[in-house]
Amino acid sequence: MTQSGHRFYHTGPGQNMQRKAFIVACLMGIAGCSADRPSDPDWLIQHGSSAQKEVFFMELGYSENASNADVLYRFLDDEDPEIVAKAAWWIGYLNARDYVPTLVDLLEHEDRQVVNMAGGGLAKMADSRDVRYLDRIYPVLDHEYLLARMSAIEVIGVIGSSESTKFLLERLSDEEPAAKWQIARALGRIGDVRALPALKQFQQAVQLMDHSVPNKGGVRGSDPHPESLEAVAEEAIAMIESGM
Repeated sequence: MTQSGHRFYHTGPGQNMQRKAFIVACLMGIAGCSADRPSDPDWLIQHGSSAQKEVFFMELGYSENASNADVLYRFLDDEDPEIVAKAAWWIGYLNARDYVPTLVDLLEHEDRQVVNMAGGGLAKMADSRDVRYLDRIYPVLDHEYLLARMSAIEVIGVIGSSESTKFLLERLSDEEPAAKWQIARALGRIGDVRALPALKQFQQAVQLMDHSVPNKGGVRGSDPHPESLEAVAEEAIAMIESGM
């Protein structure tokens, strides 16, 4: 899952499958999934631990079979918000577009991590057909949780409607650096020329930052290095100008 913002390196399809199988096997050992009935959703819903459920979700997600979203959907009523959040994310990972309205509903959940992960799931499968949901996504731009706002920004960028430009520009100057990175990227994807002046101003401000500071990376939501901010601004400007 990219939720934590770790770096990934390019591997071939065979290596990716081996890596996924290795991860699942390790987590199965940690979760004690050799006992009980860890692949039975009915048993897991009633008796399974959070760790067992998470391993089960990975097995369903890495199957790349969108019909497995029907099983994941059953866990959206789990008493543990963390399980609800992860089930929502994996539904998006499976590109199960029948559940787009379900994940949109979860954007109003009381748990901030559920909002964040539902948005992350939507970002995996949303497209221009989902413009009708924008009015329900925009309020998340004002959520108190940075990661939830970042997920909403990403979804808005993927949907790609020019009507979103004003909502993103209103927040570009005042947002946290990690969210500014997402806003610049989203504006590039949308491709609205009205965003160019603000993006160029943002680029100039980033160029004045201290680029000599160590690039330590970090988890999702941490401040991006100035080099990364400058790169995303340049890319966004280039994407818009190429479409003029």
